[in-house]
Amino acid sequence: MKKLVLSCAVAITAAMSFSSCTKNTCYTCELSASSISTDICDDKITVTTNGTAAASTDIPGGVSVEDYKKTLELAGYTCTAK
Repeated sequence: MKKLVLSCAVAITAAMSFSSCTKNTCYTCELSASSISTDICDDKITVTTNGTAAASTDIPGGVSVEDYKKTLELAGYTCTAK
């Protein structure tokens, strides 16, 4: 019984650690031709133009950080992990 409880505790801890790591993935995506940089972090998007933060908003509901990053890359942005 102790082994079962310990196994469950380890599994729950591992799942919580994995989910918190994936949620806090951050990227900086740049579109060099127009001096636009977009930071994606903690479900927020911050767009910077010529070094000045112009707008910050939430990622639309149901869209993950990874999916938003892929969309920017398809639009010609180069993204790197922060």
